[in-house]
Amino acid sequence: MRPSPAVYRLAWDFNFDISLFERMVKNKMHCEVLKEQHRMRPEVAELIVPSIYPELTNHSSVLQYETIRGMLKSVFFITHNHPEEEVCVSSVLNAVLLAPFRQRLLLNVCNCLPDNVSICL
Repeated sequence: MRPSPAVYRLAWDFNFDISLFERMVKNKMHCEVLKEQHRMRPEVAELIVPSIYPELTNHSSVLQYETIRGMLKSVFFITHNHPEEEVCVSSVLNAVLLAPFRQRLLLNVCNCLPDNVSICL
């Protein structure tokens, strides 16, 4: 994942927007590839295997994650008509599509705190 420097000039002048991993690859240094993941639900990890991580396996701890009450699946894709070039596309998606979905999860399904629900754009 690339870093996001707060000062644009530093990123431009000194390449502070390049991750350590990317620097290692560009300089032909030896790099290890992630082989076992410990955080993502297996359903999310499946999205990046084998295209990004050819041999990624799930640690036994992630296989113990509970299902989300009231939901058929753990991963959803939302189709929308907002071009990604729009500056505020994430705000539009959040306000129009995702806020009601999140509210339903919080109040009707999960009976949980807002910090326990992650919605990634």
